[in-house]
Amino acid sequence: MAALPVYRITKSLNVLEGHTYAVSSLAFSPDGKVLVSGSSDHTVRTWDVTLGKPLALMHGHSEGVISVAFSPDGTVVASCSYDNTVRTWGAKSGTAIRVIETVGYFEWVCGANSLMHVVAFSPDGAAIVSGYTDGTVRTWSLWSGIALDADRGPGSTMALSRGGDGAIIASGSDYHKAVVTWNLTTRRMWTMTRHTDRVNTVAVSRDGTAVASGSNDKTVRTWDAALGTALAVMKGHTRAVLAVGFSADGTVVVSGSCDKTVRMWVALSGEALMVLLDHNFGSNVCAVAFAPDGAHVASASEDGAVRVWSARTVIQARQEMSAFLLAALPCNKSSGAHAFLRKDSQRDACRSIFAFLSPSRETRRTRRMRRLEKATAVHT
Repeated sequence: MAALPVYRITKSLNVLEGHTYAVSSLAFSPDGKVLVSGSSDHTVRTWDVTLGKPLALMHGHSEGVISVAFSPDGTVVASCSYDNTVRTWGAKSGTAIRVIETVGYFEWVCGANSLMHVVAFSPDGAAIVSGYTDGTVRTWSLWSGIALDADRGPGSTMALSRGGDGAIIASGSDYHKAVVTWNLTTRRMWTMTRHTDRVNTVAVSRDGTAVASGSNDKTVRTWDAALGTALAVMKGHTRAVLAVGFSADGTVVVSGSCDKTVRMWVALSGEALMVLLDHNFGSNVCAVAFAPDGAHVASASEDGAVRVWSARTVIQARQEMSAFLLAALPCNKSSGAHAFLRKDSQRDACRSIFAFLSPSRETRRTRRMRRLEKATAVHT
């Protein structure tokens, strides 16, 4: 079956303005109603996704913020910074809760040159997990700030997940153009080498079964975290890919690039779903996030702006269209068996889906509808 057209969205739902420098990290609350952003301007901000309005501004870091995360219950935000601290904040009020100083730990275990790269919460929300550029992963008590555990994986830790059968570390390699996964429970490591240039970003699906990576080679790739095998390659970006993320169910990947676009893909097949084009000219897209309920995607760029996009309606409609076409095309050409839809009501359903999904140019929509109606009419 021919690939479905890639839908171009030129207008975001909301533009969230307030940061004065590049936004490096985004995360949605568990209910998808609040977005947190961390920036090179040393601040953390929370936003109302529906209204597009700021909720809280968090000052405290003395250097740029690298990574942000929501606790599983949505009440606490964690952030880590180039100042080698982890800070926790009240999600609604923005009030500082605790500062975890990691400088002494770095010099003792990680070395003076190791920097924090990513922060996440444990599944029960009682601990914070931080990853470092030398591959170290450290667990801290949320409320006391005491270091609880430490481990070290290969490469620079870029993403963490505690789903599946254990904690998954994912890292990218500048020198070997590789993606490396490391399971802290089974101690199994996989090195995956399909990229042809530096790996800039990696993400782990919520259940820990898949990894996505973005590279200077302009591609996005997905991998099986358990087997270390390639799943799909996504081609469409025209410049380096700086950010990737998974939908909550792991079926869709979102990516941001130096070509100023955000793109969405089917994780398993690599099929392109849509391209989002509202970022200002000259602003590289450096952070992306998918809402847990699948309703929204957020993206941020070097100009400090955060954009929120509607994702659910187009993806659901495309899934309906894919299912329709699979049912309408011949299921077994060699045997002569056909599964074409014959009822007028089914053709009407197809027409309505095409009308919903079609690009703005009426002529292109009309041509597609006529081709489908002609194909179904021949077999009625």
